Amino acid sequence: TVKRTFDFANAPLQYYPPPKQLVHFGFGYERTAADILWIRVLQDLDYCEKKISERDCVSKGWLFKVMDLATDLDPEFVMPHKYGALGLSVLVSDVEGASAIYQKAVERFPNDWAISYWAGYHAMAEEKNLPKAAKYLERSAKSGAPQWVYSLAAKLYTEAGQKEFAMSLIKNLEQGGFDQEILDRMRARIEGKKVPAWYERK
Repeated sequence: TVKRTFDFANAPLQYYPPPKQLVHFGFGYERTAADILWIRVLQDLDYCEKKISERDCVSKGWLFKVMDLATDLDPEFVMPHKYGALGLSVLVSDVEGASAIYQKAVERFPNDWAISYWAGYHAMAEEKNLPKAAKYLERSAKSGAPQWVYSLAAKLYTEAGQKEFAMSLIKNLEQGGFDQEILDRMRARIEGKKVPAWYERK
C-alpha cells in the first residue's frame, strides 16, 4: 500500500510544519520550544489539510509533524505523547502518524498504563494488528491497568494465532499468585468455551 503524504509547498503559512532540524538548534531551550509547539497544536488539534476518505486524513500531515518535533525536543513531555497520539487517532484518523507517536510514548513512559492501553486499542481498532495490540495491552496490565486487561490481551494473542503465547501468559500470572477466577475465565476464552454471564461480569 502506498502511503499518501501532503505536499506543503502551497500550504498556508500558519500550517507550514517546522523543520525537523530544530532539534539541533534548541540551545538549552528545547523544553520551551516543545511547550510552544504543543500550545500551537492545541489551537488546531482537529486540523486536516487533506482528506483521503470520508473519515481519514492524509498520513503524517501537519499535526503529526508538529507533535513529532515537540516529542523529540522534550522526550519527557508527557502531554503530546499521551494526548497528541490520541488526537491523531481519534480526531483526524491519521493512523500512521498516531502509531509513530504511540510507539515513542510507550517506549518513553513504560509505566504509564493508560498510554500502553490506548496504544493497544489503536493497534487493534485502527491498525488491525492484533499481536501488536496484545503486546501493548499486556504491558498496560503489568503497569497497573485493571486485571481484565490481561484477559483481553490473552484473547487477542489467541485470535492472532498465538495460542501458546497466551497460555504461557496465564501460566506466568498463575505463578505470581494472580486471581484464580480471572485466570479460569481467560482459559475459557482461549479454549473457545462459553463463559457464564454471571462470571463475565466480575
